[in-house]
Amino acid sequence: MDSLMDMKLVGKVKDAHGLRGELYVLIFSGEVAWAKKLQKFELRSPKTGETVAFDVEKMKPFKQGLILKPTTMADRNA
Repeated sequence: MDSLMDMKLVGKVKDAHGLRGELYVLIFSGEVAWAKKLQKFELRSPKTGETVAFDVEKMKPFKQGLILKPTTMADRNA
């Protein structure tokens, strides 16, 4: 099955967070209790619709969403 069919849109990247490659992800529902088990996530380009999968290095609740640190993003520029 195509990964777009399995994917559930739960939020969007609001901004980079800090200098170490962390992302502030706004969760539409504001509920993040389910994210404790989060090991992978996908980002979809709004322009091309292309998706890229990432493994989660670190995650913590933040405001109305999450701070996610993908394992492959070393810094803010990545």
